[in-house]
Amino acid sequence: MTKKSILVLLIVILVVMSGGQEVMADFPICTEPSAQKGPAIDGNIVVWQNRSVYYDIYGYDLDTATEFPICTNANGQYTPAIDGNIVVWQDDRNGNEDIYGYNLDTATEFSICTDTNNQYWPAIDGNIVVWRDYRNGNWDIYGYNLDTTTEFPICTVPGIQDNPAIDNNIVVWTDYRNGNGDIYGYNLDTATEFPICTVPGTQDHPAIDNNIVVWQDYLPPGGDEDIYGYNLDTATEFPICMEPSRQYRPAIYGNIVVWTDHRSGNRDIYGYDLDTATEFPICTDTDEQYTPDIDGNIVVWIDDRNGNEDIYGCHYYDTCGAVKVLERVPRYGSTLGATGVDESSCGYNDTFDVWHYYQPQNGGSVTVSTDGSTFDTTLSVFNACGGEELACNDDYSLNNTQSKVSFDAVKGKTYHIRIAGFNGERGSYELLITRGECIAPLTMDADGDCKVDFVDFVVFASEWLHCGLDDQNACWE
Repeated sequence: MTKKSILVLLIVILVVMSGGQEVMADFPICTEPSAQKGPAIDGNIVVWQNRSVYYDIYGYDLDTATEFPICTNANGQYTPAIDGNIVVWQDDRNGNEDIYGYNLDTATEFSICTDTNNQYWPAIDGNIVVWRDYRNGNWDIYGYNLDTTTEFPICTVPGIQDNPAIDNNIVVWTDYRNGNGDIYGYNLDTATEFPICTVPGTQDHPAIDNNIVVWQDYLPPGGDEDIYGYNLDTATEFPICMEPSRQYRPAIYGNIVVWTDHRSGNRDIYGYDLDTATEFPICTDTDEQYTPDIDGNIVVWIDDRNGNEDIYGCHYYDTCGAVKVLERVPRYGSTLGATGVDESSCGYNDTFDVWHYYQPQNGGSVTVSTDGSTFDTTLSVFNACGGEELACNDDYSLNNTQSKVSFDAVKGKTYHIRIAGFNGERGSYELLITRGECIAPLTMDADGDCKVDFVDFVVFASEWLHCGLDDQNACWE
């Protein structure tokens, strides 16, 4: 029986969705009887260092639930980082710490920096790798362009620079030039360095995504670490978590910040939604969870619930949309680990759901699609938590198992988007929102953006001057 035949036999039930605190469903990634440390995630790939005799680098594909070795050289490999198809790490095969890399697509390993001094703590974004470097007799920050195979200094001022992180054209790090830990940044495009936070106390372990930098902040005496953030666009600093206990080692993706938290007397994982200013627990198991990383809607961390250090993950979501999605900006995620009991009106057994929310800056028709996803998706849009289903789609063509819906959006309103898999399927998804045609087109809307503005006047003026004729002199005849 075909999928569509099954749907015909089913009674379609539209279940009213209710809002509330998000549900967290964690899952094991690696529970080998050895120590796993330093997890990092990008897309559907998680990487970490795994100890047998020495530490090696391993990876795990969330889509296929498959673990695989990346580097098992006889010496030690540590602190992996990943972006796209490239994994980087520090490696002591040459008698000191160097930086190596691995291309997941070609299964090819390569060296990045093998200077005779030590290089630590690599980070990567796009074609740029950055790390902590001791070649000048103190710890500096260096970088490397994978496309041009060119190395370059980023910060070599006297003092100690540590824990670099990078996103787009901005590198951030911990800097001790002023006698205590501060947060500094560097713009790769303009070759300009700038301070981010230089207040008294120690600021350490920065992380960055887009225009937001986060870090752990400690003000002695008698204080403990808190989590702070900084908006690079507005040059504004703000607190994220100031609980009377330790919070440290933050990571950030989009509007979600995660960190290690001691408020319960042991290490747990907590998160914070920057858009809604809402804090939430991610994993509060009675054992220890620490050193999280986040990408899309998956958080990974070190977990000792089994008596040794393992790697666990959690699918962060709730019934009202955990992650904001913007127009024309693809949002990548995974339904691995998702739970749920509800079904959409157009799907079959699509209970394993993930939610996003969308707030249009302009009114008019918008289109939401899951093209590029790795599984048979279902897609539905609601006008509120527990509200009306505005649109629902399973397969938008006979030859495509991806989903696509269009609806008429109101400027500034919040819409909740549900992604699930037909008949229990799970995997990685790509969510994209684009502008559609106006439901009620405006006569003077020349550029089709569902509003009449200066752009439309420019189009009108240009056409009026040119008349649409090849011979412009004919305009005046």
